[in-house]
Amino acid sequence: MLAGGGLLTACSQTGGDPQLPAPTHTQLMAGHQQMEADHHRMEAADSVMEAEHAAALAAAEAQGLHQAPAFQILETRHRAFMTLCRRAMRYHAQVLARHAALERRHATGQVPAVQLQRDHATMRAEDLRMQQEHDRLVEEHQKMEREHVDLLKEISRR
Repeated sequence: MLAGGGLLTACSQTGGDPQLPAPTHTQLMAGHQQMEADHHRMEAADSVMEAEHAAALAAAEAQGLHQAPAFQILETRHRAFMTLCRRAMRYHAQVLARHAALERRHATGQVPAVQLQRDHATMRAEDLRMQQEHDRLVEEHQKMEREHVDLLKEISRR
């Protein structure tokens, strides 16, 4: 424990801006837990995305539309995109594992308050980047799904 009140006291001391109190370790932990919950929602959304893609592909194959060159080009893009999504999710899982390791280190009470605040600021920034990346990937996937639907309509009219 730290002298003068321990970890929670150290974490609640004023951070970089003397006008604003630094968040307590409890508040920072709640933020970290929210990051993990968000990541699990992202993983679930990615699983849904892959299931939707598999269903769309099966429907195209059942209708014999999957042989069209335009469909195959879009499908190649879609598969590459899904590989990118899986890679992003693996990276996000690694970041969260590193965050969990930092939290375990913080829980020892031997991390100076300044370092603890820096670590949590870094974790918040990384979480924001992960959320933005995931939002961008979801948006891109929705666009690609619309392209699939439009292309299938066009091919089936021929």
